Amino acid sequence: MPQPETVTALLAELEGAGPEDVLADAARRFPGSVAFASSLGLEDQVLTAMIAEGKLDIPIFTLDTGRLYPETYDLIARTKERYGVTIHVYFPVAGEVEEMVDRDGVNLFRDSIEARKRCCAVRKVRPLRRAQRELDAWICGLRSGRTLRTCTRAVPEGEDARSGRWWWESAEHRECGLHHRTGPRGAAS
Repeated sequence: MPQPETVTALLAELEGAGPEDVLADAARRFPGSVAFASSLGLEDQVLTAMIAEGKLDIPIFTLDTGRLYPETYDLIARTKERYGVTIHVYFPVAGEVEEMVDRDGVNLFRDSIEARKRCCAVRKVRPLRRAQRELDAWICGLRSGRTLRTCTRAVPEGEDARSGRWWWESAEHRECGLHHRTGPRGAAS
């Protein structure tokens, strides 16, 4: 895994570069050991298009928490058809989900912050660690100032597009830990 000094140097070197250049640089720097973790959101679909159109050797994967909408599966199929890319899907370990749901209920993530973090660990963080096992670098479409969340509701017209994320919690507690607790090759960061 790159050390913080290396990451700082890379960021300085790529300052001002466009996303296509950053992706191409990642593919060159980390051949066979970089992948793109797509949440299938708008930003990620743009990056998928750049990877496909640039014919970059950057595999794409996503996480299926077991709570995705049918439209998400349709989007995976349409993306594959449109860009000719395979999106590898990582699932949580079924036995861990079954045990958690049997013990704490199907909507345990609404009970407390600790329960939500436990649910996220089983459904997202551990599958992500498996996906990262052989990677030295990973790419995600998380924009600056945004956090990643998967537990959603429909957003009423006129509200912020992200207001449907973990609506029952205060804003300062709305981080699942995907981007703060794991690193390449399963290392904690």
